[in-house]
Amino acid sequence: MYRLTLLRTGLLLATAASLSACALVRPASPPTPALNDALATRIQSAEQTQAALVQALFRAKRAEADRFIDNVWTPVFLDNLATRPEVRQVLKNNRSRGKTGAKPADPALAMDLIPAARVEIEQRRARLQAPIAALEQRVLQRLSEQTRAMDAINAALSANAQAGSAQLPTAVMQTKAPTAAAIRELFVSVDSALARLQSEAPRSAKLLAAFPKLAEDFERRLNEAGLLLN
Repeated sequence: MYRLTLLRTGLLLATAASLSACALVRPASPPTPALNDALATRIQSAEQTQAALVQALFRAKRAEADRFIDNVWTPVFLDNLATRPEVRQVLKNNRSRGKTGAKPADPALAMDLIPAARVEIEQRRARLQAPIAALEQRVLQRLSEQTRAMDAINAALSANAQAGSAQLPTAVMQTKAPTAAAIRELFVSVDSALARLQSEAPRSAKLLAAFPKLAEDFERRLNEAGLLLN
């Protein structure tokens, strides 16, 4: 009986010692979960897709501004330009060369002889393109910030998986991102600004004097659209 009790006591002590030894040995940190790696790849792919879509949408808006310059402002500008005495002389000389057969008359030649006309056209084009480009960069920047925040969350999840923690850093969760509704409203605002530019522009020589104010109002409306990203 004494031997049986001693054997049981020995087995219990051995078992307790074995469990204590296991408790003292920390398990090796698990590797970064494959899910985190896959998520990181998806985040990068989503960022590239978003950027491509935004760039395509803004490319279309820049084309609309170009059409306004080419089809509305430039004809008025050239009509007014043709009334200037020095330009009328160039046009007269050009027509004379065509009549004498020395050289075919070329209406475009008159504009080529006045480089300042081309420069002025491109200056007006750049005036409208600048706020569009600025807004595009702002949208891309905010989307990039959103992607970086998602990367940070993914990295925190990976670190937590290794540490056995379920809590994310507060700073990681405080990053705000523009909503899909805000992005849609932004492009509606851009379309509205382009439409008002078209509708408010005089189809006469008055357009030349009115253009600075039109461009200023256009830029203001685009800046207001950018506030939707906040």
